[in-house]
Amino acid sequence: MKPSRTFMLVVLLALLIWGCGPSPEQISAMTAAAWTPTPPPTPTPTPAPFDLVVSIVDEANAPVAGASIVFPESGDGTAVQADDQGKYSWTNLPGDAVTLNVTAQGYIAAEQTATLNRGPNEITVALERDPFGILPVEACKPGENVLYLEDFQDGEAQDWPMMSASITGDMPGGWNLMDDNGNKILKIADAPTSGNDELQNHTFDNFMWRTKFSVTGNDADMFFMWRISHTDDGSRKRVVTVLGAANKPWMVRFLDSSTGPMAMNTAENGAMLNQGQWYDLVVTYFNGVHQVWYDGKLQLSYEDSSPFPAGTIGFEVHLEPGKVTQFLIDDMVVCELAAPYQP
Repeated sequence: MKPSRTFMLVVLLALLIWGCGPSPEQISAMTAAAWTPTPPPTPTPTPAPFDLVVSIVDEANAPVAGASIVFPESGDGTAVQADDQGKYSWTNLPGDAVTLNVTAQGYIAAEQTATLNRGPNEITVALERDPFGILPVEACKPGENVLYLEDFQDGEAQDWPMMSASITGDMPGGWNLMDDNGNKILKIADAPTSGNDELQNHTFDNFMWRTKFSVTGNDADMFFMWRISHTDDGSRKRVVTVLGAANKPWMVRFLDSSTGPMAMNTAENGAMLNQGQWYDLVVTYFNGVHQVWYDGKLQLSYEDSSPFPAGTIGFEVHLEPGKVTQFLIDDMVVCELAAPYQP
């Protein structure tokens, strides 16, 4: 009897365990799950970058080639230049904020702000013509290259170190800018000065230098200097037009030393300047021939058999204390000549 009871108890216990366990369907499901790979997470889409194309145009919607653009939010505050179609582009910008500062020779500076959308963006900046500015296409005659242009409308004297330092106040020198109803003019009279300034980073050979010039007072002179050449021994060679006070004639001189120059008058004109009148002054050099023009008329001419090497241009003015003369200069242009100058 005992074995039979034991057997029966084992059978009952097995049935009890079997009844409490998973069903065959559950076991099959668990087995399938163990062999099914877990799907990868769905990737987050990468947002489209901020891209921008800027077009610089004038009031007639024509492109302004070479316009200068400063875009600090692009990550670099350095000015970039628009192409021949007035365009410049950026890709993958760091954010959606845009502040554009645009300048171009002959136009009034403009600032424009915007907020970008993701993806391509286009912004057009229209520049207003400065009535006192000079357009590069108008500076020289067709076929002549513009070598230098300064109308002072941006408040600077580009590449003139002494003028620039005086204008900014870093160095007193008597050079300053005055505003005549929106027209910025270089004024040489605000403080006593005795010295000169030379245009830096430029060398001219056959060229035409034109500027507007006016003088008031008769107790000082100004020199317009060209083909300023510096020699290896430290001396300086230069050609000078003495556009002095209103009661003195014009002269062309050749100065061949930076200290104690020996002046040689080579041409002279007794024409007097009217005080307060603006003159269109032109100095030219072509293949050894120096000429001085004003108001379209040839005043002085000299053929140099031993020309100085190609050089730069400059001014020299002597306004010692007590002098009352004032010199005004505006709209300086230097053009490359391929033939003798014709007004």
